[in-house]
Amino acid sequence: MRAILTTVLLVLPLAAFGVEHWQTVTVYDGLVTMEVPNEWTEISPELLDFFAIRAAESSGGRSTETYQYGFRREASDVGFNLPQVLIQIRESGRIPYGQFLRLPSLADVEASNGGSFDDDQGPFIKGVQLDGLAFDVDRKILLVESTLDLSIEGLTGVRTASFLTERGLFIVHCYDQVATMDMSAEIFDRIIQSVNLSDEVRYQPRWRDRWSSRHGALLLFVLAAGAAVVALMHWMRERRVIEEVGTPPRGS
Repeated sequence: MRAILTTVLLVLPLAAFGVEHWQTVTVYDGLVTMEVPNEWTEISPELLDFFAIRAAESSGGRSTETYQYGFRREASDVGFNLPQVLIQIRESGRIPYGQFLRLPSLADVEASNGGSFDDDQGPFIKGVQLDGLAFDVDRKILLVESTLDLSIEGLTGVRTASFLTERGLFIVHCYDQVATMDMSAEIFDRIIQSVNLSDEVRYQPRWRDRWSSRHGALLLFVLAAGAAVVALMHWMRERRVIEEVGTPPRGS
């Protein structure tokens, strides 16, 4: 599964951050288009699969997250290069948006999770802090921001946008070092704002959607935040494998 690239040459205010030209990419079997900086390249499906398989192995089969697409600034078959974006497509069924209209506080989320964010992340993630959550009612997007304290890279920011679809979720995970997150934030905002869902999967609100439980929102938020953490944990674990055994073979 590869993205289709269409170069769009535009001079934008983001030029101050080294981004003048953008390209439109088509993903999800042609059902979604979005923009990424022109100099960014797609992460190969083989590498995404390699990371997912190795992460599952290193977690004893507990981790089953997969990522269908990825884009980053540096063209490389190995290594952990920031900033980058990973995309997940979950066709687990339509979710009533009413679950997100009364989001819990960050304190409530952390309390309900019993502190397990920090307990379950393994040796490469020293801590996880949830920084913000919001729901874009107009576009039906759950927005989650968090900070990871990584044993190698240090503090890394994660911005996750989960788009509700008629089939489930289209999730965009954005990563960069906290030290440069202020500059990357405008790029990530542009990427998220550019996501365009086709009529086939675009969320269609229904009157009964509004009457959904807050408990469901709490659970789904934890899942969304956890997915972002797991995504970066995969890269960290695989980086250690690459450093120890060398470049992964294609198609492994």
